Amino acid sequence: MKQQILILICLLSISICKSQETREVNNSIGEKNEVYNVLKSDPEIRQGKYLLTWNWKYYNSVSEEGQFENNQKQGVWNEYYRFREKYNENDMRVKYLTTYENDKKNGLFVELSYDRDTLQVGRFTEKEKTGIWKRYENGELVEHYDYSINKNLIGIKKNQQEKVDVLPKIIDGDLNSFLIKNLNPVNHKKKKNLLGDVKITMLITKEGIAKDIIVSGADYPELENEFKVALSKSSGNWEPALRNGEKVDVTIFVPIKFLIEWKKKKFRVGMNSGNMKQSE
Repeated sequence: MKQQILILICLLSISICKSQETREVNNSIGEKNEVYNVLKSDPEIRQGKYLLTWNWKYYNSVSEEGQFENNQKQGVWNEYYRFREKYNENDMRVKYLTTYENDKKNGLFVELSYDRDTLQVGRFTEKEKTGIWKRYENGELVEHYDYSINKNLIGIKKNQQEKVDVLPKIIDGDLNSFLIKNLNPVNHKKKKNLLGDVKITMLITKEGIAKDIIVSGADYPELENEFKVALSKSSGNWEPALRNGEKVDVTIFVPIKFLIEWKKKKFRVGMNSGNMKQSE
């Protein structure tokens, strides 16, 4: 009986594997070229990685990439700017980061400028904008829209943006030391070292909670997310801002220069944060 069950499991596994076998499709669309996989059993079903590139004379730069599962967009899809530097083949600057679930926009959405500054950030639920959406111009928040009540909260939050007397600070330490201890960068680009800078905006509540963390300016989105994960660990470990001796919520902005050195499976991190200031 056990042998029969084992044989049946093996046959089912072989059947599933064969049904998921794919072949690559290479399709030209004007000045772009797309590469994706379809099921051998059904060529209409896209399955796996999708890549759209610009067909330029000197190199093919990535225009869009993401993942299909059973012909539906899944997970994070990135759209990229055209490269302005003629021979800079790997300067992948994200224009739109969109999260999909079952072919529908569902989750985090971020729009970035060519200089990697955040222009817009929010969340979709079943293709609809939900919750808080923020829009920026020249690094300044110009819209703070709450879709649950269909209101721009810029005026409502003006009191929160009134100048504070004392800015928040991490308890028993400083931001540089905290990030050195908590950042866990993966060497996605297979480099020996990486020198760069990021811009951090976040809300520190009067309870010392870090919220609405936005990180921009890193060389690639994964690193920005790693900074965000590290900063989220600071939540509850802040001495809040003070205004007239009272603890208050405040949104802060901090520029940070960093150096990451990788050696085999180890890494070393250096941080140099600029002056923290209240975000306007």
